[in-house]
Amino acid sequence: MTIASWWCRAIAVVAALAVASTCAVAKPLPGQDGLPPELVIEDNPSLEVQARLLRSCIEWARQNQPRGGFLEGLKGLFSRKPTVLQVNVSDLSQHPGQFAGQLVAVHGLYEKISEQRGLFSSGTTELCYIAVPQSVRPVGFPDGSAEGLPTKVEGFVESEGGVPVIHATSIQPSGLLAVIRLGRVQELQAQRLEELSAAIAAEAGLQPGDIEVGIWRASGRYVVRVKALATRDGDKIRAVAGKALGLEPKQVELVDLEISRETQPSIITSVDKYQEAASTYAQIGGQLGSGHLYAFIPFASTHGALLEMQKLADRGGRKRAAKQLSRAWTPLTARDRRGKPLYYTWLQQADGKWQKVAVRDAIAKPLDSMNRQSIWYKLVELFVLLGGGNAAMGMILLAVISRVAIYPLTKKQLESAEKMKRLQPQIKKLQEQYKSDKQKFQEEFWKLCQANKVNPLGGCMPLLVQMPILILIYQGIRQYIVQFDKASFLWVHNLAQPDLILLLCYTASMVLFQQMTNKTNPTASMDPQQAQQQRMMTWMMPLMFFFFFRGLPAAFILYWLGTNVVYFLQQWLYMRQAAAHGEAVPVGAQASGSGAGGGFSGWMAKLMSSGQGEEGQPRSTQSKPSGQLSSYEEKKRAEAGKKLGREDEPKSKRRRGRR
Repeated sequence: MTIASWWCRAIAVVAALAVASTCAVAKPLPGQDGLPPELVIEDNPSLEVQARLLRSCIEWARQNQPRGGFLEGLKGLFSRKPTVLQVNVSDLSQHPGQFAGQLVAVHGLYEKISEQRGLFSSGTTELCYIAVPQSVRPVGFPDGSAEGLPTKVEGFVESEGGVPVIHATSIQPSGLLAVIRLGRVQELQAQRLEELSAAIAAEAGLQPGDIEVGIWRASGRYVVRVKALATRDGDKIRAVAGKALGLEPKQVELVDLEISRETQPSIITSVDKYQEAASTYAQIGGQLGSGHLYAFIPFASTHGALLEMQKLADRGGRKRAAKQLSRAWTPLTARDRRGKPLYYTWLQQADGKWQKVAVRDAIAKPLDSMNRQSIWYKLVELFVLLGGGNAAMGMILLAVISRVAIYPLTKKQLESAEKMKRLQPQIKKLQEQYKSDKQKFQEEFWKLCQANKVNPLGGCMPLLVQMPILILIYQGIRQYIVQFDKASFLWVHNLAQPDLILLLCYTASMVLFQQMTNKTNPTASMDPQQAQQQRMMTWMMPLMFFFFFRGLPAAFILYWLGTNVVYFLQQWLYMRQAAAHGEAVPVGAQASGSGAGGGFSGWMAKLMSSGQGEEGQPRSTQSKPSGQLSSYEEKKRAEAGKKLGREDEPKSKRRRGRR
């Protein structure tokens, strides 16, 4: 036996004795069998004291968390400080040699062995020892000690006889783990109030709903709410409640159940505590990507939602739970290349024990049962049934139907694009003719559109109509997500998860879609600079969508890709069937015929030519020869009704005036 291995075994023996001595004072509360140590709450100190300590740790962690942002990230790139690697205790204990010599950060419950030694444990076999130099002291803890509290330790790793040892450089509270444990404490407080209420009711011979034990918010004293107090044996209830609460019968305060609920909201009940626990768990719902706590963040994200569904249904809990579980489904049900789930949580079984299960198995049934009541769920389900029960065919069918429904608007868009295409030569002539007078060009452009009965903005309407449809269908797909988890399409094995190849196909279709949509926008013909910007956006927008939609389910990408394909087919058929409608009205021709002066183009033409005479000249200058009033400044002064100043008059006219 080497000296290093002997030293590690000696440490293990000392640690076991220390843990055993601690367990003589504090032991886990009942009903937590099967949970990892990080989620187990002891009975000493009291739950109220533990909640206070955890809140203090959370507050310190929030005030001292690193500032994010682009500048901080840029500063870190050029900093000489070594990168801190976030590691789990289980990974570190199983592969200590892999992290040897690296600067790591681990999160767990700190157990003090000696002044220079500490211990992190996860389960019964995974250990991580902490070597604490005299120069390193815990900071941020309420009483200056990290003993038994959620702790984050940073330091360099060494392997001693196959056991990892972290030489600590800093010891401080772990904010995320403290939040999870605070939720567990609040949940156990709610369970205790529930158990007290049930025990007192059973002992007093009452129904379970006849008695409700609460706590005064201000003083923390117990109060017992009793239904129909006037008909109950108050002395018997006080005796039974005093025994259960550890109070003298005369110290037990009884109030009417129905009346106090309306007049005394300062009484905290089990439902209020469950609400606190669910809100606490929800605080870290957006931290799904934090790898160093991946084993516990999924638990908080899913368990808090299940509490909402089971305990807070009367307070809108089912709606909140459905939203939380639906948001967490895609990231937390991901699998590796071998099909093994990446994320797990713990579920309490009928016998009270907790079992580790994959997140999908834990939330699939409750999520689907809650979403089934939604009209959008039923809409997606209808199209899946119409597609022969195939979810992918249902999405394709939905894409076809939605595109056919808005085809009248799409046809107007295509007609507008075709008419604008025919006007391109005349628009270019206008650009050359009024190269230095953009206002005049705008006026003549809208007159040209009015004469040809073209609305240059007609291509925007299908896009505006399609966006609400996309949002509603996305909601339906999110609510139908559990059923999509069982579906596949060609190379896509799971329509509920993102798929890179399908997303690339969608991005390519968006490039084509942007190019076709730009044809309905006259800006490219009106301003070369704006035309260049449009060409850039043709590529920039699809690329932005590619990065934004990387986490969307493949079912939604398949639907959107299907709508683009149907749009291309509609355009091809329209262009093939469209017949020539004659040449465009020449530049300068006036609109004629019924309705030629109306519509959006007519309104714009009138707006651009307001204050102009019959020939497009200001009324105050119609007697002048054509082209005499040509500068932009003169036009603006004339349109504003200002007379030309004496300094603007010709010299010959000023001489005649002096005579």
